[in-house]
Amino acid sequence: MATLRLGALADRLNAFDGSLLPALPRMHWALWVDDNNRAAKLHLKFNVLRQQACEAIITTGNASERDALRKMVKPGEIAIGDRGYGAEYRYLNELREIGSSFVIRLHSEPVMEIASEGSELTDADRAVGVTWQGLVRLGSKWEGPPVRVVRVEIDAHVLMLATDLEIVAELIALIYRYRWQVELFFKWIKCILGCRHLLAESPSGVAIQIYCALIAAALLEVFTGKRPSKRVMELIEFFFPGYIDTDELARLLKLQKKPA
Repeated sequence: MATLRLGALADRLNAFDGSLLPALPRMHWALWVDDNNRAAKLHLKFNVLRQQACEAIITTGNASERDALRKMVKPGEIAIGDRGYGAEYRYLNELREIGSSFVIRLHSEPVMEIASEGSELTDADRAVGVTWQGLVRLGSKWEGPPVRVVRVEIDAHVLMLATDLEIVAELIALIYRYRWQVELFFKWIKCILGCRHLLAESPSGVAIQIYCALIAAALLEVFTGKRPSKRVMELIEFFFPGYIDTDELARLLKLQKKPA
């Protein structure tokens, strides 16, 4: 039922995250940590309810995820992010200024001054782990109006969620839970689409590899009606060398042959 109540926000709920793609030692532009570690980073905006990748940016491995979000977020969206995005409290005010709402996780024990206690929690709030909510000023140099913080405790983990949304705390907790969809999407890109290892060496080449993989996946979804699985990708690998022909591929993928 709670998920259905988020339906009105389906077009606005976008998770932002970044994932490292290991690079070859000779890819000098992809420096990460030190000379012995090189990686590109895929920054993604992912609609969590529609299960769609909306926008992507390729950078070096040590590039800031907050800078990437600044380039991708749009007014009217609801940005969902983990603790990396909430590490700088002033960043929340930046999102306010551009007209973007947010559900951003803070560190478990943020520096904050309570401005006012929130409304009394309901049974539905407590059922999803919400233990407290209120308006706070974050850090020692907070500027602007207080921000709402919702505390959620799940399996001995404490989640401090900063938000500007005026909806029940139960839905704030649910929105952040959906953030894990982008983690699953990264795993799918690497394991199913074969992007765990980079074939190209230049930044533009890496971007082309990722975009080609996503385009191929989108086309397969159009033809099959579902997101490509590991077995579907194996069939494609058998098709290109000629181990199976077009008719057999169509039959195995359960595609309807179009009339001539």
